[in-house]
Amino acid sequence: MSKLSIGLAIVMAIAACGNKDKDKDKGAAGKETPAATDVKVSPDMMAFTESLHGKSKDVSTALTKWGAENLDKKDMDMYDLTSPHVTAQEKKGEKDCYTFDAKAGATTRTYETCWQGGKITEVVDKGMH
Repeated sequence: MSKLSIGLAIVMAIAACGNKDKDKDKGAAGKETPAATDVKVSPDMMAFTESLHGKSKDVSTALTKWGAENLDKKDMDMYDLTSPHVTAQEKKGEKDCYTFDAKAGATTRTYETCWQGGKITEVVDKGMH
């Protein structure tokens, strides 16, 4: 094989890998399917997640604004959280609880925040991945 043929083969192999990733979210008709993690999010939770811009100061400000008095923050405000994505919603008695993932450096951290009366009344640290 010539150098040109080898180079072309490498480029085609890389392109094929990229196309495989693009196709994995498509249904039988080749159209994109909605994400399975789309959940209905309250306006308060939406505003909270939209205020996480990648600095721990932003997280602290958001928890102060939307957190109930004496909220145990589970050290959430120690992390530079960004790109939050709500993955689940669950009703627990009078509380609406939302699970979300957020980037924190090279990791992704998962939290659950439970809301009551427009305030976060509980934070659960579900770890990182």
